[in-house]
Amino acid sequence: MIAAAGRLEHEAVIVGVEHFLEGVESGSAPKRAEPMDAPVRLAVEHRATEQAHLTLGWRAMDQRDPDRFALAVANQAFGGGLSSRLFQEIREERGLVYSVYSAASLYTDSGLFMIYAGTAPSKVDEVLGLIDTEVAKVVNDGITERELRVASGYLVGALLLNLEDSGSRMGRLARGELAAGEALTVDEQVERIRAVTLEDCHAVMQRLLTGPRSLAAVGPFDESAFSART
Repeated sequence: MIAAAGRLEHEAVIVGVEHFLEGVESGSAPKRAEPMDAPVRLAVEHRATEQAHLTLGWRAMDQRDPDRFALAVANQAFGGGLSSRLFQEIREERGLVYSVYSAASLYTDSGLFMIYAGTAPSKVDEVLGLIDTEVAKVVNDGITERELRVASGYLVGALLLNLEDSGSRMGRLARGELAAGEALTVDEQVERIRAVTLEDCHAVMQRLLTGPRSLAAVGPFDESAFSART
């Protein structure tokens, strides 16, 4: 994949690329193993650490799914930033974690939605309980109108700020073509973010967070500490 940005002529770029790639044989895409039918529900790594690391994961959609924009907005409101529900409720209001956030990783044939929390080992059960509460709230009720505006505004602002140099512009074009099969203009991408509704966010969180869940933990404990949550 070759991307170009800046003050250039399209045909001149094509001629230059063809010249440098002359005689180069094309390769073939690597074969990927299909995702596991049943994810591992619990994985615990015992380590004598002062901090416990917790990650909850759900299977998500692939990177070309039409719901990916709704997921980006819903995730930003739920756990993607300092104003998100997870950060405000668990860190700011209660001071129970060093770090807490949610994130989505979308691939060619599957995806992942995850929640991470770093906390004291003695607070693990309380933190997991609060995460469960917030997951239930967003599944049952979705996000609010204010959260939608803040999340959409942040994503649009971050997109525009990342276009301040040619490298970022080229990266955006290449990622769009490779991942989604379309190189959207900036205006098109902004329009799709702003088109996300409360109903879209609610539907995508219900789609993801009602499926099978996995829990991975690292800290001074073993699997018996999580037997009630598997």
